[in-house]
Amino acid sequence: MVDEASDAAAGVAETADGRDGPALEGALRHALLDVGAYSRGLLHDHALRPYQVEVARAIAASVRERRGMQFALVFARQAGKD
Repeated sequence: MVDEASDAAAGVAETADGRDGPALEGALRHALLDVGAYSRGLLHDHALRPYQVEVARAIAASVRERRGMQFALVFARQAGKD
């Protein structure tokens, strides 16, 4: 109990899967900065397909870097079907 309190005071937390706070923070930061990682990590059942990730990254970069680009996307109905 004392060790847990000292860890909490030091800002170290352990998650249910055994990762410590800084590792979890790094994983979350990566997921929030990359739409592909976000899709794979947090939207398991609805992860983007590779061709969608490529486009989503381009859109996210345009927004993040304030380029103001315009995008028109057309995907065939069967695009990416397994």
